[in-house]
Parts: sequence; C-alpha cells; structure tokens
Amino acid sequence: MRVGVRDFSLYKRPRKCGRPVYYARFHNDDGSWTAGCSTGQTVRSLAEGWATAEVRRRQAEVQEGEQAPPADTAFAAFAGKDFFSYEGRWALDKRASGKRLSPRQCLEKRQTFDKHIIPILGQMKLHEINRAVLKDFRNAMYQDGYSGSTINRALDCIRAVLEAAEDENRIEAVPRIDRAASRPTERGIPTTDEFRQIFAAHWEDLRAYYASALAAVTGCRMGEVLALRRSNVDASRLLVSVARSYDSAKRVICMTTKNGKSRAVTIPPVVCHGLEMLAAGNPHPASDPLIFWSEKTPDKPCDYKLVTRGLYRALSQIGIDADERRRRHLSFHSWRHWLNSQLIEAHVPPEKIRMVTGHSSSEMTLLYYHTQVDAMADVRDVQARMSEDCIVPQVAPTSVDADLGATSRTLPMASQSDREGCSQRNHARRPYVR
Repeated sequence: MRVGVRDFSLYKRPRKCGRPVYYARFHNDDGSWTAGCSTGQTVRSLAEGWATAEVRRRQAEVQEGEQAPPADTAFAAFAGKDFFSYEGRWALDKRASGKRLSPRQCLEKRQTFDKHIIPILGQMKLHEINRAVLKDFRNAMYQDGYSGSTINRALDCIRAVLEAAEDENRIEAVPRIDRAASRPTERGIPTTDEFRQIFAAHWEDLRAYYASALAAVTGCRMGEVLALRRSNVDASRLLVSVARSYDSAKRVICMTTKNGKSRAVTIPPVVCHGLEMLAAGNPHPASDPLIFWSEKTPDKPCDYKLVTRGLYRALSQIGIDADERRRRHLSFHSWRHWLNSQLIEAHVPPEKIRMVTGHSSSEMTLLYYHTQVDAMADVRDVQARMSEDCIVPQVAPTSVDADLGATSRTLPMASQSDREGCSQRNHARRPYVR
C-alpha cells in the first residue's frame, strides 16, 4: 500500500433513513483504488480517523508479514464473516452492475454459506479447491437428501468467493463447477370443487380468509398481500396497487416487490369490500392503515403464520389433512399457481397474465405489449366467476384475535346458512373455467 498524504478517499452514501454514511477507498500498491467500504461514521472527522487507523492496520499487516501467502489462505479465512454482507464489496459490485439484490438475499446466502459450505470447505486452502473437490461436495449434499436448487445455491456461493480470490490473484482461475440437476417441486393446486369448499369452510380469522381470497383472484405473493395499505385499494375502479412487499424474516416492508416492479391488478367487488372492511377494523389509528394488521405492533402486518394457519385449517375441514397437504405440496403460494392456471384455461393472453401476476419473464414482450387496465375485461370475467360462486361476503369484526394462536375472542363470520347456501349455489351456477 502506498504511504503518503492521500492514502484514502472518502465519499458519502445515502441511507433510507438517517444521515448519510461515509465510505472509504484505499490505494493499492499499483496505484489503483480498492472498492469502497463503510466507515460506519456519519461525521467526516470521525470517518477520517477510522480510515487513518485502517491505513495503519493494513500497513502493519504488510510490514509484519501477518498475511498468509495467497495460495495458502484458507477458504473460510479469505471469505471472512462479511463476504455476503449487503454493505460488502460483493453486494456492492452486484448492485453497481445493475443486478437486483436485497438484504434478504444477502442474509440467505450467508446462511447457506455457514450451514453447508464452511463445515466442509472452510479449512481447505484456496488452491486445493478444484473441480473434483466441488463434485464431491455436490454429491455429498445430494446423498444427504438436499434438492438440486439448494445444492446449486451453495455452489453459487462457492463460485462467488472463488471469483473474488481470482480477482486478487489468490488462485489462477476458478475451477469448472458442475451443477446439480434442478428438479423444482411442482406446486400443487386445489381442484375446482376443493376451491369452492375451501371458501365455504369456517375461517376463524377474517384476515386469513381475505388474504387467501385476494391471492386466489390476483396471484399476489404472501409478502405483497401483507404489505397492502388502505391507499392501495381503489374501490371506484376495483383495483389494487401492488407496489411493496413485506419481508417476514427481517420484519420490514420493502419499498419494492420481488422483481422491483409495481402493478395494478383488478379485484372483484366482494374482495374489494373485504379489504376495505379489514382496513376499517385496524385497531391502530393511522392515516393509511395496514389492511392485514397486527394486533401487537401498529406498524407491522400480521404474522404470515396467521394466514397459513387459517388456510391449513380450512383445508383440514374439507378432508385435506397435513400429510395429504404435504404430499400434494399445497401452500399459500398455490393460489398464485391456481390463478395462473385459471387464466390460461380461460385463454387470457400470456402478456396479460404476466401483467397480473408480476412475472418478470419475457420482458421484451411486455415492453411492446401496451395493455390498459380497462382492457382487462377477460381477467375480470374469470375473477367474477370465481368470486360470485365461492367467496362469501363476511361480517365486519367487532373484536380481534391475537396474531398467533387462538383466544377467547372469535371474529364473526358469515352464518352457517350463508355458507350452506353458497355451497348449494355452486352446483347450480356455471363453472368458472372455460
């Protein structure tokens, strides 16, 4: 590292909230600059003090020979604890190159790294990790029963570390990595009769009921459902604006959806009424209340387990117990597959389906396909047939349940006669699949 007056440079980086944080870059021996790293300071004088101390530390390591020879560095030691940190160099490089990366994804990579990679490859030297070693690693995970997608996620983490080692001339080249066969589990969906029975069953919590109803007619993901606020519902036009997503692991509402794009989706009147009713029943005063609110925390939605538990209880009532549900891979996400299937069977154009579900595939097709909300008549037709036949309007709640677990206070539901009437009408009405 060069010794002199300009051993480092500082620049500010804004945050979502609070004052900007200073980042520092340091001179390499060849005169180039390192990638920026956070000083953790919001005051320039303190950031300069941190950077000065860091320069001295790095110089001491070089002078005292504390660094191991590049080829003899252990895999875990090279990666360190912060390799997949959202504020680290790897994540910064990804974002700077225009690739989408969220803190949640960085956390998941760190968990994969710690759980699957460090115990096996952590103490190996960088130059010892070759194609044969990586094949053995892949095969060992396969024999332990891990899916192809899990194995490939681990291999992607290994590749990222080895590419960084190659950039620093610790290894000559990244060895060839043979990926595992990826056979994603086929998500199951309910049958037509089961769909009717699910929404005719007794649901103990209106939030769980309308979360499933909304997902069934819009294909929204769980996080997108939980992040909805009253302002996202346009009752006059029967639209819901899907612009954010709730990260249940970090318990924060992300500013974008999974693919970073917002969309407006049509909803039938009965679902629109239910969402407005839930927003009005939010016990926490707010100018723009959450629809799927939490009783305990005013600024957070309800726990996702409340929603899935309600769905699983409804499935149990119609004869689909836990074993059968697991065998058929039925979950809340099945509603997304359900809607996609219904729209395809109704011959809705694929471009419209992608606009409704928010899939990011065939981006060029979407770019040149200009469909307006008013042109979604065929989508509304499918939604109407689903909702009119099956989704029963519910009574506004006068009390609330705790987010997790039953209490003595039960949310009022539609009467038993209403549900039986709905079940009888199902057989008299036309099927909603063309």
